[in-house]
Amino acid sequence: MQVLLSMMVMVAVVLALEWVGLIVGITLLAFLLMKLGGENRYSLLLTLPPLLALGIYAIFVLVLGVYFD
Repeated sequence: MQVLLSMMVMVAVVLALEWVGLIVGITLLAFLLMKLGGENRYSLLLTLPPLLALGIYAIFVLVLGVYFD
């Protein structure tokens, strides 16, 4: 059941990426997948997803020169 829910979350976030933007989308995806995985510590849920999104953005845009439009 958890795998199905995770797949549904991923599809929903991919479909919403155009409207919410890349950083918010990655943050939302990471938050929801962590929550579905059983993580309940809000200190981790509120810090790791934004850091992950900003890290991915920094690697692609600043290091690799790939821009998301």
